[in-house]
Amino acid sequence: GHAVATFDYASISLLGQGVPKNPRLALELFETAADPGQVTNGAYNAALMYVRGIEDTPRDYFKAVKWLRWAAERSHPQAACELGVMYANGKGVDLNETEALKWFNRAAQLGESQGMTNMGIYYALGKGGVKQSDDQAFKWFSKAALKGNTIVNSTNQTHTHTERERWCFVS
Repeated sequence: GHAVATFDYASISLLGQGVPKNPRLALELFETAADPGQVTNGAYNAALMYVRGIEDTPRDYFKAVKWLRWAAERSHPQAACELGVMYANGKGVDLNETEALKWFNRAAQLGESQGMTNMGIYYALGKGGVKQSDDQAFKWFSKAALKGNTIVNSTNQTHTHTERERWCFVS
């Protein structure tokens, strides 16, 4: 129960809901909530703060990867997808498309629509050690669409993605 309460307090501290807004405390509490292994969202939120520099948090891709990996290894679908993005873009880790594909696949298997979209992209382009396959790309894009994720059109524009999904999208 303490990890959940810590996560909840971190969330309201970040937003300033009912308590003074304190992003530094929120980051510390997200990391604390993750440590016991009970709250993967704490690790995920800490990672996002490090990746995006939320509320003046210093960007630190190495710490972000640490927390994304921690959460992804405990079946957090968005963390798995975003860890794949870190590998795809070489942020906090060496650029490694095979490792990116591994994490996109993990995210997709956990039901993350952006992981499915990224799998489709990798098959469409033959990246990450997979053979280019329009059939496999279509399969993954179709799965993503069924989950409500809109596919990139021919002009590389996205539609109806949330902010998190835009960030998670492979560049």
